[in-house]
Amino acid sequence: MLLGFGCNVPSIMATRILERPRDRMITLLVLPFMSCAARLPVFLLFAGTFFGERAGTVVFSLYVLGIVVAVATAKVLGNTVFAGEPSQFVMELPAYRLPKLSATLRAAGERAMLFVRKAGTFIFGAVIGAVTIQTIFNGLTVMGVQDQWQKGGLGVVVLLAVFVDIMRRGGKEE
Repeated sequence: MLLGFGCNVPSIMATRILERPRDRMITLLVLPFMSCAARLPVFLLFAGTFFGERAGTVVFSLYVLGIVVAVATAKVLGNTVFAGEPSQFVMELPAYRLPKLSATLRAAGERAMLFVRKAGTFIFGAVIGAVTIQTIFNGLTVMGVQDQWQKGGLGVVVLLAVFVDIMRRGGKEE
């Protein structure tokens, strides 16, 4: 149910872990009452338009109202349409421990280096490409080449860069 506040789609997909169809159906029918993040801009727009300075209170009230309606709907559905014995959901969790600082720093460092390597490669290529294009066009301008030929040359350079990238990856997306 808490996943529904982020986005309803993953929370609906997560209902597959519920063993009993009764619990699964009640959860599926109640999840739309949870205010997902995509609804927040709409709530803010209407609350700001119609309630002005009290928009924050109205949006908070909409979230609370959604929870209250969801709980009430679940109770009503559980006692009428899907009447029956509720299941006991027990999940065993491992003992929580504080992570070692060295392990955390090592993992964070590895991920940061991976990001820098991947982003750095892209940034380096983009800078080299931009400098190359600018150098070519400065040279063409000095030589007195007309503007339409320069733009045609830019198109050829961009297509060549895309073709080289596709060939480098072997036609596969990364």
